[in-house]
Amino acid sequence: MYFETEEYLWGLVLPAVGGLLVAALTMGRRWGMAIALGGVYALCEWRMFGYFEWMPSVSHFWFMHAAALAALIGAVGWLKPIPAAARWIAAAMLMIGAVLVTVRSQLFLDQWMTWESVWWCLGLAAAWLVLFWAHDRTARRVPAPTMTWLWMQIFMLCTTAAFLSWSQQRMQQGYIMTFALMGAGLATVFFRKAQLSGGPTLVLTIMLGLLLLNQKLGVDDTPLPWWSVAAMAALPLLGWLRVVKPIRKFKAGMATVVILVVAFLVYAAILTPAVIQYIQDNPRP
Repeated sequence: MYFETEEYLWGLVLPAVGGLLVAALTMGRRWGMAIALGGVYALCEWRMFGYFEWMPSVSHFWFMHAAALAALIGAVGWLKPIPAAARWIAAAMLMIGAVLVTVRSQLFLDQWMTWESVWWCLGLAAAWLVLFWAHDRTARRVPAPTMTWLWMQIFMLCTTAAFLSWSQQRMQQGYIMTFALMGAGLATVFFRKAQLSGGPTLVLTIMLGLLLLNQKLGVDDTPLPWWSVAAMAALPLLGWLRVVKPIRKFKAGMATVVILVVAFLVYAAILTPAVIQYIQDNPRP
């Protein structure tokens, strides 16, 4: 795998710069953070890959659509005049749509029976919505800088799973999200009232779910069992360690480092079986 100059520009540099500028100009407000993550991601992916289709035929081409819609719902849905029921219905519809475009290859190949497909889609969407609720609750209790750096590490580590399936495009999509988070994360350091709960967490949950589901159900299936996918999706919940009594006594920076180390160790334990399988399937000549 290789990267060209334009891919470095739109995949690494501009997502970080764009995420920082949007988050800083909006002073870390919730709606601004949603745009800094989802909007910047969609723009940078569009420019890096140089294409746009209204109805893509491959599931991972829907990422920019999902990011843009999540940014729109995240920016508007959590404004005060919007009822809570409306934002949750919009989030649920987005997740159902994301599941459908991800599993469409399974549906069109007739590998699943019709009713089985329906139950799978509804089950995955419901689990995704519950996961978003849990992530949102975590973001409400844990300081924004800690959660931002934890999410950034998780997306960075998820590109390792994409590498195991030799999917360069999913690696690039993971890097775009990682560096957009890096830029937004810098803004949360300077703006103490920066918020990651609500809309921004919706964007992050949607993108993490798309990466993981595409790695499991996409064209290039990784050797990750379902429990590994579920565990990786739940990694942001490690942010609760920030309010655990022993860690709460640490300074903010040290507490964040401890959480990142724990997340890395958990991720390494999850991914070790897949790495062993990858080495066995790809022996050195």
